[in-house]
Amino acid sequence: MPRWTIFLLILIAASVFRLQYIGSIPQLPFLNEMTKTVSAVTGILSVAGLYFLAKRLFNWQIAALSSYLMAISFWHVYFSRMGSSAITASMLLVWGMLFLWHGLSTNKLYNFAISGVFWGLGFYTYSSFQVMPLALILTILAYWHSVKKDFGHEKYLHTRNQIIRGLALFLITVILIVLPTGYYFWQSPTDFLGHVYQVSVFATQYPLEAFAKNAVLTLGMFNFSAQPLLIWPVGVLFALGFLRSFIKLVKVKKRHGHFSTIQTMLLSWFFIGLAPVMLSNEGSPSALRALIVAPVVFVWAGEGLWWIMGATGDWYHTRDIHEYRFQHKWLRESSFVAVLAIVILLASLTIAEYDKYFNKWAKNTYNAPFKN
Repeated sequence: MPRWTIFLLILIAASVFRLQYIGSIPQLPFLNEMTKTVSAVTGILSVAGLYFLAKRLFNWQIAALSSYLMAISFWHVYFSRMGSSAITASMLLVWGMLFLWHGLSTNKLYNFAISGVFWGLGFYTYSSFQVMPLALILTILAYWHSVKKDFGHEKYLHTRNQIIRGLALFLITVILIVLPTGYYFWQSPTDFLGHVYQVSVFATQYPLEAFAKNAVLTLGMFNFSAQPLLIWPVGVLFALGFLRSFIKLVKVKKRHGHFSTIQTMLLSWFFIGLAPVMLSNEGSPSALRALIVAPVVFVWAGEGLWWIMGATGDWYHTRDIHEYRFQHKWLRESSFVAVLAIVILLASLTIAEYDKYFNKWAKNTYNAPFKN
């Protein structure tokens, strides 16, 4: 099957989950017809952006698995239909990271400028976006260090100059876009900092204890809470991808003398993105605040599933001495079995997530405003 067909099927799944029955969602003060549609389309764009980002970082297979898991996820679907600015923040961050990575890889200035537009607009969305420049800085430092270690002196100097020009354009673009809101907060810092302090763990009697409790609850909400954000098979895949990310980070450090830029980006995105959730003393852990890390969560789940698929194919291949090859030897029997198992799993997850949102969730009258 052509890759564009797979990408199209992913977008269709994302559209069905986000646009079906959207007209029947009750009108609320913060949720009118336009808001519902824009939010749903933003969620679909997040899925598309994740496909291209994961493809750039890994391969098209992991991109397809990651984006499809996010396309059908109850967690992502719910907020895509809710009209929250958090879904916009997540989408802008995905596309901002994508074009930044294009810029670092190709040294073409227009990629840095486009990335700067997405990053600048992100500051007008959900508050969790405000901390993400820290992840950006760590990613750039990791990339800079890898270039210095892996390239020869002449190539390093050339690449360094290209990166400096690109990042300068990126920074100028971000500053120009953020200038209006930046000026407002410069004039009225208490409007922002006052509220942040009031809802933070530092306003409690025992801030360290509150932070530790929030950290445990936040990290556990993906798999171990009363209502986990991830359906359990996806939760297991996420945990596997998370562990593999740490392992890759250490392996690259041992082999090449620098940390993997990709794993640095994913891990810093995850932990820094969750920092506002852990530091908040208001409704923690919050699935809404954590939405900024959803792309990373599903990248790890997709990477974990791809690893299992490869391991399953290898296991089958070593045990079947009379393995058959399909269609003029282009597809091994072991690969066919692994692909078939993945297709069955994804179909089962699709049915389960659809039933969870459009049937079980829909019958709960308390949640009626946010579903069909």
